[in-house]
Amino acid sequence: MAYLQRLKVKRDKLIKTLCEKSKDARNMKKLKSNSAVSSKIIILSVMAMLLCASFTYAADEAREVEWDELVPKGWNPNSVFDKYTDEEYTNLSDEEYLKLQIEAQAMLDEAPTVEALDGETVRIPGFILPLEFDETSIKEFLLVPYFGACIHTPPPPANQVIHGKLDSNFEIKKLFEPVWITGKMKTLRAQQTLGESGFSQSLDVETGYTMEVEEVIPYVEEG
Repeated sequence: MAYLQRLKVKRDKLIKTLCEKSKDARNMKKLKSNSAVSSKIIILSVMAMLLCASFTYAADEAREVEWDELVPKGWNPNSVFDKYTDEEYTNLSDEEYLKLQIEAQAMLDEAPTVEALDGETVRIPGFILPLEFDETSIKEFLLVPYFGACIHTPPPPANQVIHGKLDSNFEIKKLFEPVWITGKMKTLRAQQTLGESGFSQSLDVETGYTMEVEEVIPYVEEG
């Protein structure tokens, strides 16, 4: 992507500049071999510049993630049904079927998160469901992976719902259009009430992630 390419160019320029400064520092050390204090100051300055450059590059880059990356590997509530053939599944008694349903629901209720995402700045697409909504202005919302979640269909598992928080109100033109959001993720499980902003019925929704949202933009698929 063009954005990541620009970051790479920026990084390469920083590395080149720091290498040149590091070379100058070594030459100066040779000229001032009798001054250990001066050499130490130069080395510490170069190290500080390297640290600052690394921090700036990391802050500017947000990793683009997909929703399946929010789910730990191996977690699959449907696995309780996968062990049956179509014929075996059809022949299940009501009691057996209910037992499987309870087992699958328990896995959905647990919905573990990916701890490695905690503290990472990411970019992810989805649909906004406002928690605080004033006509077209939002400050707090839920992000879900598909249209109609929590409205026309039951809520997704908690590891497929992000609680987004903005520092200031954001003007949204079309409520049910997909967007990209960017910000720092936290693996924080909580419960939010959806329905205080114009929805006909209230609904408690479990969230597995919280994001300190830095940017919300319309979704454009990048090819």
